[in-house]
Amino acid sequence: VPPAPGQCLGPQNALLLLEMTDGEIAALRAALLRARIHGGAGPALRRLPATLRSINALFAELLDRVSAPLLDFMLRVSVAERLCAPLAARLSGRADAQAVLEQLERSQLFLSALDESQQWFAFHRLFRDALQRQAERRDPALLPAMRREAAAWCAEQGQWADAIGHALGAGDTA
Repeated sequence: VPPAPGQCLGPQNALLLLEMTDGEIAALRAALLRARIHGGAGPALRRLPATLRSINALFAELLDRVSAPLLDFMLRVSVAERLCAPLAARLSGRADAQAVLEQLERSQLFLSALDESQQWFAFHRLFRDALQRQAERRDPALLPAMRREAAAWCAEQGQWADAIGHALGAGDTA
């Protein structure tokens, strides 16, 4: 995540950021995104309290700033290690799933295209874990339901290994 246009992180802030995130790449990206949201790398990073060194705290703060519909989309689709628009649409109930996936990638919200045609996407593993923890806190039944939906979709596509993995993740041994 580069600084916002017209802003430069600078060597002092870069060293501060590296120290505060213990060099974890995802934490670096989360902190830079936080700095962009707060209007500047220098002041925002200096205000970043020691308690926010945890990447999970950075992710939680970022998720608090995401719109409710977008957060709902991310929580629902977080069950899939890799996503395409039809699977995301099935899990989220949104017909505009491709546009949402592309928006998340452009916003650098830890979603990356896995192919040049932008048909398959994946959340960063640590961010996906944070999404799933938040989904479990909000509604313990959500992730198992989404895993069953993902299993059904994968089975319909003949993606048996993924279908079985999702079904087992939902506790469906049958």
